[in-house]
Amino acid sequence: MDAVKAALALERMARAIAELAGEDGGRGKTEDRGRRTEDAEGRKAAGEVDPTQPELRAATRKRWTLHMVGVFERQRDVVLKRAKTDGRRRTEDGGRPRTEDRCAGRKAAPDVAVLWDGARWDAELTVDFRRLGAATVNEFAQYVADQLGNDLDVSEMEAWIAENARIGAQNVNAATRAQIEEALQAEDPLDALKNVFEVALSARAAQIGMSRTTTLANFGTMNAARQGGLKTKTWHVNSTNPRPSHARMGGATVGIRELFSNGMMWPGDPAGGADEVAGCTCSVTFGRGE
Repeated sequence: MDAVKAALALERMARAIAELAGEDGGRGKTEDRGRRTEDAEGRKAAGEVDPTQPELRAATRKRWTLHMVGVFERQRDVVLKRAKTDGRRRTEDGGRPRTEDRCAGRKAAPDVAVLWDGARWDAELTVDFRRLGAATVNEFAQYVADQLGNDLDVSEMEAWIAENARIGAQNVNAATRAQIEEALQAEDPLDALKNVFEVALSARAAQIGMSRTTTLANFGTMNAARQGGLKTKTWHVNSTNPRPSHARMGGATVGIRELFSNGMMWPGDPAGGADEVAGCTCSVTFGRGE
């Protein structure tokens, strides 16, 4: 049964990646891929630099997603093991549930402070996010530098990558802890905890992979374009089913040091907040004009 559940979880994860990307698993979208290819060729002819690289982005999303699957699996194993141990320990009066659980009709619930080691998970995920983040930023930034024939100065991006890794890791873990706290209020806390991680593996991992890729790839390309002396940036929508706020941004062009009208420096900019970043697949191109 565990093998079947694992296979189903991987299938759901793959489907989630396709849905977030607006690709519908690659079926029936030939005309959209052709349109994007024509658009890219037209931008190149107009003197623009287009660092979207759909295949590289897809590979990067997969790399991030699979890493998050591993993270959630480790966290699940620790949390569930502690839940089973603590649930047996936290009883009173000859093995009856605690008074508050008994009055609410719940099974004995473990303590979130025992289940969740926030300092450990934040430290580990920050290291992971910094390592993967630097690799993602540098790979996409180097592409732009190569197109321009420039040397890339990665040092000026390192502080941002480190801080973004710290905040991103804390946000992911805070969301998981909040879901655990909610699960502990369920009638059957252990089953609810299992569901928290089933959702994390089948959906959250893919969404985080999508968001991290967009944020970091676009940050890297924008900084490389600025270093290379490019003057403008244009927002491009790559999803076939974008959120309305992003659909409105499609084709918007501003100075490379300016904010877009939505207050973001690039698609995936954390300044836009979670609602504007989660699941975003938008990208930017860069121009030489004023």
